Amino acid sequence: MAHPKLSVLLARYGYWGVLVGAFFEGETIVLIGGYSAHGQYLDLPGVVACAFVGSLAGDQLAYQLGRRYGDPILARFPRFRPAVEEVRRRLEPRGTWLLVGFRFFYGLRNAVPFAAGVSGVRPRRFVPLNAIGAAVWAPVVTLLGYVFGEAFGRVARRYEEIGFVALVALGVFLYARRRLKERHRAPQG
Repeated sequence: MAHPKLSVLLARYGYWGVLVGAFFEGETIVLIGGYSAHGQYLDLPGVVACAFVGSLAGDQLAYQLGRRYGDPILARFPRFRPAVEEVRRRLEPRGTWLLVGFRFFYGLRNAVPFAAGVSGVRPRRFVPLNAIGAAVWAPVVTLLGYVFGEAFGRVARRYEEIGFVALVALGVFLYARRRLKERHRAPQG
């Protein structure tokens, strides 16, 4: 059972957190949203809907930025050019699959929509493929968080004491390790 203040925060801001998190980043926040739905702090369909809308909106914005301002942005930040060129290269042979599935590949989430815009992928192609990708991604990642909550709950109930002892032991180990490192770094005198 969560702390009462956490329950109130989740009830008040949880959906907004999933929406904004999916807009900017994605997986981690949506997984936490699914986990929270398992704990009945959030509603599962609500988490999926917020993940869908946030992801779709964030990627549409990145696409529009690439489409309208891509070249000036790349001129100002040339370190992004290699990633954009790599995505452009991948768009040619398997563009449809990449535009649908990029959310499932770490590191491509922000680059693909921007690169698609810079590369001149037409909106009538990008928008529906982006929507299909978001419609698949949102429930899959949310359900992964939900299933993790179920599995974690079962394990936690069975091994609560062992888990507590393991966490304490890990904390003691990390503390001792840090202290040893500090001693080795301290000037000998």
